Amino acid sequence: MICALLLRLFVFPSSVADIRGFLKSNMAIIDSINVDIKVELGATSMPVHHLLRLGRGAVIELDTTESDPMRLYANNVLVAEGEVRIEDGTLTIEVTKKIEK
Repeated sequence: MICALLLRLFVFPSSVADIRGFLKSNMAIIDSINVDIKVELGATSMPVHHLLRLGRGAVIELDTTESDPMRLYANNVLVAEGEVRIEDGTLTIEVTKKIEK
């Protein structure tokens, strides 16, 4: 049912008013959908024996630099890139680019 509702919302809306009406009448269903969000700072590859020797304070070199965008995933699908920001002492990600499929 959720897939059908989302399909109606994103594929078949005929106007902005239709989208607003759809969201109002189906918001409880949409609110119940959980999405797993992950932010990837970078990645690396290493042999298992190196991994097993890692201890507290170990430093792992990643394939990115401090100026590279972070990758944002929704349910393990790359959806955007962003930059790290600190607002009122809270670490946040500002979306800078939406990834189109």
